[in-house]
Amino acid sequence: MAECGILDLVLTSKLFSILSVALWLEVFELLSRGPMSSAELGARAGAPAGRMAALVDCCVAAGWLQCEQGRCGNSHQADAHLVRGRPLYLGDIIAVVAHEDGLGGDIHRTVTAATQPEGRPQGDADVRMFTLGMDNLAASLEADSLAEAVPLAGCSRMADVGCGAGRYTVSVCRHNPGLSSTLLDRQKVLDVAHEIIEREGMGDRIALRCADILSDPYGEALLYERYGPAYADYAHRTPRLLPFHARSKPRG
Repeated sequence: MAECGILDLVLTSKLFSILSVALWLEVFELLSRGPMSSAELGARAGAPAGRMAALVDCCVAAGWLQCEQGRCGNSHQADAHLVRGRPLYLGDIIAVVAHEDGLGGDIHRTVTAATQPEGRPQGDADVRMFTLGMDNLAASLEADSLAEAVPLAGCSRMADVGCGAGRYTVSVCRHNPGLSSTLLDRQKVLDVAHEIIEREGMGDRIALRCADILSDPYGEALLYERYGPAYADYAHRTPRLLPFHARSKPRG
């Protein structure tokens, strides 16, 4: 059969739905503790054995799981990226995309025989899920690269405006031992950032301040400001942000 990019997209969306359901059911978390049969995995995940076996077969075909003599375990890729707590975990950003696009619900109901998919956050939980998802991307792709690319050896204080989970500031401060920072964002976002800052052992150098970036002061004597991409457009349209936009280069 000739290659077809459109068909690849169709199949990829279904594969993504399968992945999101396996994450909802904590398949990879459970298998990180040791190999299991499909029946054992189904019992722990709350899914009928036969339906869990079908989900496992899909995950094996995708390369996320490996099975030998009737027992399954995570592939290296799954162990690195699909088990919560691993440095390069991507489960939160997968959950964000699945939630925003409404993916996986039908497969979840088929696997678990449930009437509604469980684990879909609402309200404040959406903020947490999105913030953690953005942290997955920062930790996996950008934060260390930014810290290496921006020379801040001469700076002692900075503000991260629209900080999200604070991952960029963690990396920047680690690359610049003399630098301290203040994170500014909404309180529910800062709650997530606080967890990450404490876990990374940076609480003595990174402070948190709840702020409306369009009206609240950022602080005095700041030598560098970094604001999240979600706020970049505001810097061009909002007079009070223009000076900070102009100063968003080191020693600018």
